Amino acid sequence: MSSTKPVIFISYSHKDEPEKPSDGEVQWLSFVRTYLQPAVKNGIVALWVDRNMPGGTTWDAEIERNLQTCDIFILLVSAHSMASDYIIDREIATMMAAGPYNTANLDIKAHTVYTHKTPAGSVRAPSGPQIVWAVEQHIDEVGRRVGLDGYEIRSRNLLEEGDEGPTGQRMTAVGVKACLDKAVELSDYRGSRGDGEGVGLMIALLA
Repeated sequence: MSSTKPVIFISYSHKDEPEKPSDGEVQWLSFVRTYLQPAVKNGIVALWVDRNMPGGTTWDAEIERNLQTCDIFILLVSAHSMASDYIIDREIATMMAAGPYNTANLDIKAHTVYTHKTPAGSVRAPSGPQIVWAVEQHIDEVGRRVGLDGYEIRSRNLLEEGDEGPTGQRMTAVGVKACLDKAVELSDYRGSRGDGEGVGLMIALLA
């Protein structure tokens, strides 16, 4: 994270930014950069895209480093970006993996795994549900090991107003704890259950 101004990481498909666009073809990265240029020029924000990398850079490690230290993540959604293994499985999943928790020591790495199941149709936060499921399963397991139920382990570690997020941003207007408390109340989370019955908790945040 920059100490002087927030850094915006722009994720896009190279197919949406052709070097020689045909008539009427929009270069979406250029469009967004032009829109943000006044803020960049006045020193309000800084932009990072993979085209900033000089020749000879180990591109995979450099993208990973900037992804983990950016303040704002922008995904340019298109058919091409949704079909990109790198964007779906690396960039978006990495941003979702921290969860809504105040974690002092956090090191996130993502790896692409090929599958025969391709993304299709309209989606929001692709790869988000999968990584959230994994994070929340982990939270439950940590809770069991330290003797805390699903509510207590989450309640004690949720981000609060003014906390610093995983990429350095300061949390404002945080309502996740109130939402969790309401879910526990409405579900009678700690109430008695019949054989084979149970109630679980899970938190998923989508901007």
